[in-house]
Amino acid sequence: MVPTVSIGSTDLHSVEQMNLAQPDISARFLVRAHAPHWEHQFLADDKVFATLVPGVPRRAPCEILDAIYKGVTETYKTRGISHGEILLTDLDPESLGALMQFMMCTTMHLANLLNINAFDQPNVEEYKEATRRILGGEQLTNDTATRTIDQ
Repeated sequence: MVPTVSIGSTDLHSVEQMNLAQPDISARFLVRAHAPHWEHQFLADDKVFATLVPGVPRRAPCEILDAIYKGVTETYKTRGISHGEILLTDLDPESLGALMQFMMCTTMHLANLLNINAFDQPNVEEYKEATRRILGGEQLTNDTATRTIDQ
């Protein structure tokens, strides 16, 4: 399981190429925030770039991102590609924390269903050991750990 993130059209092309070319190898959640749109005051009026995509001139960025989101979900539905949609009513720390907790729980449950121990990751033990050492007040100096004295 490898999580990927796409924001708007920034990463969408490469990620969606993978998702649409081989829809059975990955699961996907579309996360959307319905926070107030502040960018209505900005319109795509650029004489060079705005003409590259029909329908873009005189549109606010939020309208363009809404159209992209609807285009992705419409394509998924047309092709029968499974996906989940998560709507955040705000981007405050509580909402983002709840989303992260949900994704962690999702990963643990998926791992369990696949008979994978999500907590047995021997290759990450090195950073965990270093973290425990640092939290314990030790510093690594010339490949040897020395204890610092808190005053």
